[in-house]
Amino acid sequence: MDFSEHLREISSHVNAILREHASNLELTFAQASLLLSLPSDKISMSGLSKKLGIDVSTLTRNVQKLEAQKYIFREKDSQDQRIVNVKLTEGGEAAIDLLSAKMDECATVILYNIPLELHQQLGDVLEELIWSLDRYREN
Repeated sequence: MDFSEHLREISSHVNAILREHASNLELTFAQASLLLSLPSDKISMSGLSKKLGIDVSTLTRNVQKLEAQKYIFREKDSQDQRIVNVKLTEGGEAAIDLLSAKMDECATVILYNIPLELHQQLGDVLEELIWSLDRYREN
């Protein structure tokens, strides 16, 4: 199995785990991914669109659904009224906390199945992989 196949397999597993936990909160996978991508303060719709790798119209539909569920809200930027920012509500923060806790539980179980002597190395490799993915997406 080559590197790209490994990435696809990891992505498939992680997405399936997130999908399962999202459904327990009556969220779709896309909505859960959106929530988990939000910073604690705010992000512009265009910034969030770029971060998620989806077009703004698709993002807008998911944002509207999450607004209706009182997880997030939109507001005009105080400096530039053309920019619309997305912010979490307390309910959104609680949903993120639940999703994160479930994902952490899964990560603990998964890590338990990996030999202890590989834990530090695995963390270092994953950190480098994330850095490399960030650089790739910036180009």
